[in-house]
Amino acid sequence: MIDLIQLAVPVLLKGLWVTAALTFVSVLIGF
Repeated sequence: MIDLIQLAVPVLLKGLWVTAALTFVSVLIGF
């Protein structure tokens, strides 16, 4: 279970980065 958590954390962080990047780009395109 610990191994799964260690693998899941970077994936979640990368997902947050992708979401933030897409939101940032959408805001730039909006303006």
